[in-house]
Amino acid sequence: MLIKHWIKDSPRLGVILRRAFRKIRVVVGNRHTKEIVYSPPAPKEVRPLIDGLILWLNSDAARQMHLVLVAGIAHYELVRIHPFVDGNGRTARALATLILTMREFDIKRFFTLDDFYDSDRPAYYAVLKRTNGTYPDCTPWLDYFLEGVEISLARVKERVLLLSSDEHRKVAGGQVALSERQMKIIEFIHAHGSVKTSDLASMFRVSRQAALRELTAMAGKDLPAIALASVEAYRLIEGATDPAQRPAPIELAMLDYSGFKLSILAAGPTADWAAIGATAKDSDSNWSALAKNVRDSGIHDLAAAIQDGLRSAVARKDIEGVKFAAKLQLGIVDVLEGYFKRAKSR
Repeated sequence: MLIKHWIKDSPRLGVILRRAFRKIRVVVGNRHTKEIVYSPPAPKEVRPLIDGLILWLNSDAARQMHLVLVAGIAHYELVRIHPFVDGNGRTARALATLILTMREFDIKRFFTLDDFYDSDRPAYYAVLKRTNGTYPDCTPWLDYFLEGVEISLARVKERVLLLSSDEHRKVAGGQVALSERQMKIIEFIHAHGSVKTSDLASMFRVSRQAALRELTAMAGKDLPAIALASVEAYRLIEGATDPAQRPAPIELAMLDYSGFKLSILAAGPTADWAAIGATAKDSDSNWSALAKNVRDSGIHDLAAAIQDGLRSAVARKDIEGVKFAAKLQLGIVDVLEGYFKRAKSR
């Protein structure tokens, strides 16, 4: 449970939080224009409203909603309720980031929302005022919040690419080194939202196996965080794509993601079997959901055999077996993509 279990398990923390709730009326104002943007609820309404927010955050409805929308709604609601005399904006951003992180949005801690909201305070106040006029329809706020997420992700790209700039290309005193190809791989992922070995094979005019080796080499050069950040960005963007625009089910993109992630994890200096096992389990779940839509018995049986081999390699803690299974998985993803494209065109 989110937040609620902290208060339940720590009565003292619950008392401190409730004591911190404001006991006076406040207004939200633009400190530059002195305009009153919003008058929050009366102090006596704060605790029931916060309890209602926590109840909603732990509800099935919230669990079934896209996590970015949940974070955006929680952010707005905390600002709307304004439970504290000061620090409500910072607390709302911290809550939104906590929700994203707890539900696996975190891109290796590169991601932060603070800079976006601090960069243009007049726009922040304007969208709050506009949303207050349409509440409970939070569409204006969610549009603004999603723009903030998009810009924050773009900054993740900038931070990743900074590691591969001219001044960081050479290994010296523990600094990282990226080849020209590896720099282009990261740029391609962030420009297009995803990359497959077929993309890299076309880009560099090499075989799929050589393209995969280029990606996994990033982990071998003490760059697991960069490589994993790239595939996590792929997962997030794929997860946010409109289903109507997909040429194939989302599970196929997630199978592709699992193959890349397993390749990177298996190429690291030490095997993180917990992460490898969890990724393999996700791969199995995605294949199970996908399998019922694959009516070609040859393709179906081949994909199922690859999953069986992956499970076996993980159970034996056979890192070479995991590497081989990941390569095969990426290969079957290309076959399945062709299968679904043909099925859709019929």
